[in-house]
Amino acid sequence: MSDAQDEVEEAGTLELGEGDVSVVIRADGEVEFLIFTEDEESDEYAHSMRMVEYLRFVLDNRECLDMFEKNLQKTFN
Repeated sequence: MSDAQDEVEEAGTLELGEGDVSVVIRADGEVEFLIFTEDEESDEYAHSMRMVEYLRFVLDNRECLDMFEKNLQKTFN
């Protein structure tokens, strides 16, 4: 077992309902999306997938990052 695995602590139990999306942001910057679904044909699943794609777009888009940073500067100035 590696040192990183030794440092993992139990974070509690996360209860997810149909179509819920959970986002895990790792210390190394890796982002994971977890979707709970029992029916990949459901409207909830489709909505969840759209949300995941939207978040991926925002996280990978330099214009969104620039807009966020400008807004953040306004907030703290």
